[in-house]
Amino acid sequence: MKRVLTWLTILLVAGLIAYYYLGTKKMLEIKFDLGKNIVETAKGSGIPEFSVDNVNGSIFYEKNQIPDDIPARYIRPGYEITASPLFAFTLYADEKKNNNLAVSNVTLQFKSHLKTHEAGQAFVEKLIAQFQKGKWQRKIDETCPAVTGRSTFLDEAGNLNPERGCALDPNYKLTRDEWLQMFLTTQYYEWSGEGVLAELSVRYNSDSSGITYTIFLEFKDEITQEKLYAKKLADDVAAGKISVAEIVSDKVERKINNDLLEANAIKRGDTVIPR
Repeated sequence: MKRVLTWLTILLVAGLIAYYYLGTKKMLEIKFDLGKNIVETAKGSGIPEFSVDNVNGSIFYEKNQIPDDIPARYIRPGYEITASPLFAFTLYADEKKNNNLAVSNVTLQFKSHLKTHEAGQAFVEKLIAQFQKGKWQRKIDETCPAVTGRSTFLDEAGNLNPERGCALDPNYKLTRDEWLQMFLTTQYYEWSGEGVLAELSVRYNSDSSGITYTIFLEFKDEITQEKLYAKKLADDVAAGKISVAEIVSDKVERKINNDLLEANAIKRGDTVIPR
C-alpha cells in the first residue's frame, strides 16, 4: 500500500511539474497589431494574463517581467517587426472614443541589458534594419527639415545639436563620437506605415554603476495622434496659453528656419526629401 501511495505521489508531483512547465512554455511569442478591440487583442497576443488598469477611461493592459526568450512581434503583413528582450509590454485603448475599444497604442519597453556602447549601438541598428527591410517609410514631422544624414542633428551653424528634437535619419550610421554625444539625450527614429506611426526612442545614462540604456518602441495610430495634438493646441488657445497669431507666427518662423537647414544640408552633400 505504501509503495502504491509513493508512486501516486511521484506521479502527482511529476504531473504538477509538467503542467507548470508546459503552461509557461505556451507563450512562445507575443503577437500584436493596432485597430482591433483591446480585449480581443490581448486574448490573441499569447500572453496568458495581463494586469489591467482603467484610469478615467484610459485602459491599459500590461505585462511585466517577460522572459528573455519571448519576443514581441508586430504582425501586420509587410510591416512585421520582432523585438526582445522586453521588460514590459503595454496595450492602450480609450473607452471615451466610440471605436469599440480599439488599440491605439502599443508600447514595448526593453530590458536594461546593454552594458557597453558597442552593444547599445549594435542593438539599435538591428532594430532599425528591420524597419528598413519592410514597407515602412521614414516619418519626418512637419516641424522638422526634410533632410538626410548628419543634417538631421546639426544646427544652423553646422554644430551637433542633441536638443533639436527631430527624428534621426535611419539610413545614417552615427560615428562613435556622434553616438556618445547624441544619446545622452533621448533621440528618436520614426516610421509610418498604413496609418501607424512607429517611434523608437533611445538614450543612455553613465555613472559610477556603469552604462544603462533606456529604449522604448511605440506603435501609435496616426489619426489619433493628430487629433490629440489638435485638441491640445485648441485647449491651449482656449486657456490663453497661446494665441492664434502666435501659432501662425511660429509656423512662419519654423518654415524660414527649415528652409535654411535644408539649404545647408544640400551644401554639405546631404539631400532634401520631398514631403
